[in-house]
Amino acid sequence: MVIGLGISGRAAARLLAARGAQLVMTDRNADLPRQDLPAGTVHLGAEDPAWLDRPAHVDLVVASPGVPPTSTLMSAARARRIPIIGELELGSRFVSAPMVAITGQAGSDETHKEAHQFVDIVRMLEPVTKWNQCIEDVGAIPEI
Repeated sequence: MVIGLGISGRAAARLLAARGAQLVMTDRNADLPRQDLPAGTVHLGAEDPAWLDRPAHVDLVVASPGVPPTSTLMSAARARRIPIIGELELGSRFVSAPMVAITGQAGSDETHKEAHQFVDIVRMLEPVTKWNQCIEDVGAIPEI
C-alpha cells in the first residue's frame, strides 16, 4: 500500500508496479487526479482500515513524507504489525551500493545549499557510488 499520492508517492507506486506488486494506493485528497497512477486499487478521501485487508492483504506500507504517523491507516498498519517504510527505504531496496542521502523537506530549499557550502557532495561521492546527482527540483526525479 502506498499512502499519499503526491510526487514521491506516485514515484513509489510506479516503482512497485514495475516490480510486479499488487498495489493499493490511497490519498486523503478525494479530488486527486488518477490518470497517471499505475494499475491497482485506488482509494481517495477518508481513510478506512479495512483497505489493509481488501482486496488482498497488505504486507507493506510505503508512507509519503506528508502522511502523519497518527493517520488512521498508519495506526491500523502498526496495530496489524505491517511494516511501514518511506520512499527512500523503498528505493534503497533496489540498489546494491551503499547509500548516503541528504534530504530536505517540502518547502525547504536550504538543506542542499547548506551542505554544498561545505562540501561538493556530488564530486566527493563519485568514487564510491554508482550514480549521484544534486536534484534541486523534485519534479525532475522521474525524468532522471
